[in-house]
Amino acid sequence: MLKKMTHFNQIKKPRYFLLYLIALLPFLFGIAYMIGFNGKAYANIAIDQQTASNGSSSWSHTVGTNPNTILLVEGSGTISSVSYNGTALTKFDGHTNSGATVSIWYLKNPPTGTHTVAVSGGSSGGSISLSGVDLTNTFGPTGNYSNGSNVTLQGAGSVSLLGITTAGQFILDGVSIVRQSGSGPSAITPGSGQTLAWKTALSGSSTKIATSGLTSTSWGMTSPNGTYSWSGIVAGINPAPIVPTATPIPTAVPTPTTAPTPTAVPTPTSAPIQGNIVNLNFGISNASPWMQVVCGDMRVDTGVTNLLPAGQTTITTNSSCASPGIVYTGDTAATFGQGQASSTNQVVGGSTYPEVYTPPGSEGIFSAYAYLAAKATGSTGGIINLATICTLSNCTLPANLPHGVYEANGDVTLNGYTFSANQNYVFLINGNLTLNGNVLTPAGTNSSTLFSVAGNIIVPATVGSAAGVTTANLSGIFSTDKSFIMQSAGNCNDLRLNLEGSLIVNAGLAGGSLQNNRDLCGGDATAPTLELTQRLDFVLNLPDFVKDQSITSAEVAP
Repeated sequence: MLKKMTHFNQIKKPRYFLLYLIALLPFLFGIAYMIGFNGKAYANIAIDQQTASNGSSSWSHTVGTNPNTILLVEGSGTISSVSYNGTALTKFDGHTNSGATVSIWYLKNPPTGTHTVAVSGGSSGGSISLSGVDLTNTFGPTGNYSNGSNVTLQGAGSVSLLGITTAGQFILDGVSIVRQSGSGPSAITPGSGQTLAWKTALSGSSTKIATSGLTSTSWGMTSPNGTYSWSGIVAGINPAPIVPTATPIPTAVPTPTTAPTPTAVPTPTSAPIQGNIVNLNFGISNASPWMQVVCGDMRVDTGVTNLLPAGQTTITTNSSCASPGIVYTGDTAATFGQGQASSTNQVVGGSTYPEVYTPPGSEGIFSAYAYLAAKATGSTGGIINLATICTLSNCTLPANLPHGVYEANGDVTLNGYTFSANQNYVFLINGNLTLNGNVLTPAGTNSSTLFSVAGNIIVPATVGSAAGVTTANLSGIFSTDKSFIMQSAGNCNDLRLNLEGSLIVNAGLAGGSLQNNRDLCGGDATAPTLELTQRLDFVLNLPDFVKDQSITSAEVAP
């Protein structure tokens, strides 16, 4: 039973868990499911993009337009050089122990856009770009790596990497393990509080925020049985300092000895016409970028933080719904700035009465890539390789694309597209998905489109609309196991993003967030940077294999 809280209205018609949870599809009837939404990730440092090499010696990486950016490449094996768009990276540090080799390379202020990371030597690796970095005093103290000695393990074990860091630093680590004798382990797993960047069977990289002067990362080994050599490396990266604006010293105003007699101002016979001032913006605004949901529910299990201007609500209504949905704030109290949750102010969760969604399986929630890929294997019509339909790095879907389940093993850049009527599509992306234009499934077409992405979903700064335009830029069900990243054009040139359907981040429950890097500046007082509108027709039209059926049985006779 839901209890009344002092600052929340009592909910008389409770709706449970995630997005209007009902028997057909428990995760899709509302709008947004986010674990770890804090506006911009990691306080002052934000992940701009991260890419795994997938075993290749070169791969594409996209750097956004955010300020104070650095590109880091971490890899295992003996690497002699690394370049990005032809520019050489500098080696931060590296270590070798009995054949286990790992190193980190970096490039400050890398060129924006999509370019090639090229690695000479090595066996596996990945790249990550960060914004909000101190480019003068970039790294913590030297010696940010651990020297791994050979160890013999039976049945269980882990390796621990120690970094000489300070609280608030962004940590990037890497580990390489070589089996000298025996069998196993079958896999390695990053430790608690770490977000996986990439991994192979016995090497990988993760990120973490330092919480103390000596913050460790660790990697566990599944079913080890033998003797192993290992080496690890940890880079502590400093956020850019916040430079305060100097307060001007006022000039003393002299006191006149005698007050002059003012001269009368004549009244003009007619007011002179001096012209109109249009769109004058002095940059004076107390509004922050914010988001809004239309009709549906919103869930953030680590607490909703949405700094609304006065008079605005996190969830609003339109002609399709008579009442707003519910804000689910997990185990942390919600913060709404000068606004509130909705017209009815219904909020579930918080520190006093926490309510956190726990999925029944280990693959993540019901839209996670691994979960849907397993279910799609037995679906009618089988799985279609998306690479046979378009070039994954520059994918333009053909007109009248047949309905079905499409899968891509790697990153996909999808150009703008409008899906056909009376068709149902599922796209399984085993990598990152970049939406390089408006991707639409029009209402009233009896169609549905679901994107389930194992990596990040990236929306370039060019995708969106002017502050006062509410027409959809994206429509469908968009689920990412990691982060949904809205890139910024900067200099108050950002567009708002209008999404119809459902947005789900951190579906794999291994770490991810909504990273909204946009700012409408003068438009923040009246318009959200992200608007999510309910589309129940997507749920009704989804393929049967996606839907979860609830069956109740009872014995009526012996």
